[in-house]
Amino acid sequence: MPNICNDDHYKDSCKYSIEIAKQFITLASGGVAFVVGLLISSNKVASYLFYWLSGSFILSIGFGLIYVMSTIAHINKEQNYNVYSPKLKFLAATQIIFFIIGLILLVYTVLWKLESKIEKQNIDSLCVEINLKDNKITYKNVKQTNTELNVSGNDKFEFKTHSSK
Repeated sequence: MPNICNDDHYKDSCKYSIEIAKQFITLASGGVAFVVGLLISSNKVASYLFYWLSGSFILSIGFGLIYVMSTIAHINKEQNYNVYSPKLKFLAATQIIFFIIGLILLVYTVLWKLESKIEKQNIDSLCVEINLKDNKITYKNVKQTNTELNVSGNDKFEFKTHSSK
């Protein structure tokens, strides 16, 4: 009696399942590399968020590798291509969940880092330029202090602010 789980659609499902797991492994590996790059680019010590972030990607990689190896073992041991066993579904779901957690943490980290960089740039390096006929006054606000500027007289003047780099 032929095993029904050896039909072509089961073989295709198994093949696609392994390919998807390999793609998640590749994406999670890229996530780890990106986190390491972020850590190197910032001159700070790694915070707990970076550990959670890389840990979730590393767990996703680990569960993906275990899934691929377990699928191959299942095919060999059971002599069928049915990848819908509870153990294999658990491993695949766990891999995807850890990848999604890592992705959410990565987006949060990048947006937080970007927001703090923009905020710091806007506050720390505010420049004020004042043009009075032939005179030009430039003030750079480095120490985040309030500045009051009084202009008297009838001269026309322009007031511009910009961020310097």
